Amino acid sequence: MAGKLTFTIFFLLATTIGGFAEDRLEIKTVANSLFGAPTNNSSKTITGAKFQALQKDITTVVALLGDQTIWTDFGPDASYVSIEIHIGNKHYTLNSWYPLYRNTPTVAVSETHGLVLVSNAVEKEKIENANSAKYRTIVKLFDEAALN
Repeated sequence: MAGKLTFTIFFLLATTIGGFAEDRLEIKTVANSLFGAPTNNSSKTITGAKFQALQKDITTVVALLGDQTIWTDFGPDASYVSIEIHIGNKHYTLNSWYPLYRNTPTVAVSETHGLVLVSNAVEKEKIENANSAKYRTIVKLFDEAALN
């Protein structure tokens, strides 16, 4: 009995003081299937020094979210990339199709119009530059996380 009590006290202290899980980003691609549930095709976790290198961008995004813990930017039945931000006991989720199309020269990602077919890089840049500063800051985290 004393052993169980000691373990319980240790567990409660550990989870209260800092927990077992460290601050991290969990990134996954969610491919929505026409048949059945979405499937997670890939995943990546960023912790430690790589997480610390992104800390400024993460803090900026969390501040932009305010009280919002989930931010979503993708259309119905679309595949998307999800970033889960874990900081201390807080958890935020960002979901966007932006990372899937950022390098596609014939598709611009518009905050207000979704995916837009374009004929050239100039048109793509014009549409994407029209997105709000908040939107560009949030999707920048997807780019930064992909580099780590």
